Amino acid sequence: MEDVIISNKKNSFLDPVCWEWISIINRFCSEIEEEVPYYYNERSNVSIFAGALWRNNYLAMEEFGIEKGKRKKYTGRSDLWFQIGNTDYYCEAKFKFVSLASKDIKSQIKSVMESAKKDVNKIDFKDNEKSISMVFICPHLSINNKDINSEIDSFLKIIKKIPADVKSWVFPQNRRDFIVDNKYYPGIVLLLSLNN
Repeated sequence: MEDVIISNKKNSFLDPVCWEWISIINRFCSEIEEEVPYYYNERSNVSIFAGALWRNNYLAMEEFGIEKGKRKKYTGRSDLWFQIGNTDYYCEAKFKFVSLASKDIKSQIKSVMESAKKDVNKIDFKDNEKSISMVFICPHLSINNKDINSEIDSFLKIIKKIPADVKSWVFPQNRRDFIVDNKYYPGIVLLLSLNN
């Protein structure tokens, strides 16, 4: 179960990057037993995405100092920078575990997306620079739930309704039953919103 949905053709340059992101996760899950790369945190997921950029011959750099603030300037950090053509993209990433048993999945995701957008908007951009809010959603469900695929399908119906410029996900067949603390962590969703 994997896909990339680009809502606007002007963002199609991200399509091969997202497919490579999926490929990297699938490769990791097929070569490393009893482990997944997406479970841990924002940094590990940004790293995978940066790898996908490099594998598409784009320049990328993670966790670096940058001037922030529209009025009062200060030095902060940006989660990811990459360059495609003459355009620099600055990304602020967020990571969120979401229970598939939750009644407010959509509002939880929107809240995390708003937080990423708020953070990326602290950067004062030049003409050839753009910002991207990057949100990684790691769903989980109880090991008592035996119908993992049905739960994933229901979750993806919600994801498809979330407003984002790019939606990408991967639920590796051989790791959908990855367990930590009596919960399955079957995959990861990436939501990208280009902000300017």
